[in-house]
Amino acid sequence: MLNVPLRGYKFGVKFTPVATLPMHPAKLKVDFGYLHTVLLTRPDSTPAIELDMDFTSGATCPRFPMLPVAMHIGIGFGGSSPSSTQVCIDPEGLSLAPEGDDV
Repeated sequence: MLNVPLRGYKFGVKFTPVATLPMHPAKLKVDFGYLHTVLLTRPDSTPAIELDMDFTSGATCPRFPMLPVAMHIGIGFGGSSPSSTQVCIDPEGLSLAPEGDDV
């Protein structure tokens, strides 16, 4: 299983409606652009992963409830390397709060 640190990507989307006339069909005006990438980590800067969590243990971090973790062996490219336990995040449902908002 490949262990890749999680990232969230921030994009900007701007929609500009265009007036239409019966003889001229509407044109869709959407600007879509990449803004930046956010590396998802624990509060101690250890990268988070997206592997299935282990329901028998968890990680403790200041100001957070018990966080789900997954144990994996190596880095996912074969060969021998130590196992580690990292915080799991299911990133599909994440959204960023506006800057300055405390969530």
